[in-house]
Amino acid sequence: MFSHCFLRPVLLFCFGLLLVFQPDQVIAGRQAEEAQLKAAYIYNFGKYVTWPAKMATGPVKICLLGRQDPMAGSLGKLAGKTIRDRDVTFDVLDSVSAKTDCEVLFISHSRQEQLAGVLAQLAGHGVLTVSDIQGFAGRGGMIELVKKKNKIRFIINIDSVRRAGLIISSRLLSLATVLSGEQKP
Repeated sequence: MFSHCFLRPVLLFCFGLLLVFQPDQVIAGRQAEEAQLKAAYIYNFGKYVTWPAKMATGPVKICLLGRQDPMAGSLGKLAGKTIRDRDVTFDVLDSVSAKTDCEVLFISHSRQEQLAGVLAQLAGHGVLTVSDIQGFAGRGGMIELVKKKNKIRFIINIDSVRRAGLIISSRLLSLATVLSGEQKP
């Protein structure tokens, strides 16, 4: 009898802890899953992009602009894979310049305030820019990852891609929402 009287409050307490702490774990799990899915998209984008001849040799360098981003771990796991017989490498950057050696640059939310300057520095330099910042493609970015109805979709700004000297396969374009030019808010 004593064990039942003692056991019930302990079980209720433990159940309460599960209810309190589980949502954070579920949210963290969903964020990690979403980051992995976005990294997979970025990896596959590389298969459908043709870079200028001067950049089409050596490893495909995927970079992340901004530290403390949930994408870092997922993008880092791409290192060692291959895209079109080229090894993939990964780096985290604090800043960019027009002379960056990245073929793909994911721009973190932490750099949203500097977005116009970052895109201006990279304009015409053959770097595929990708972000999940809302309105990224409309502001001159190349590929914006968007979440719609719990699915990841993407928007491609075809004019930004062309200005950078990149070519995106029609197969990839057929899966995207395609923008032409910058969209004013």
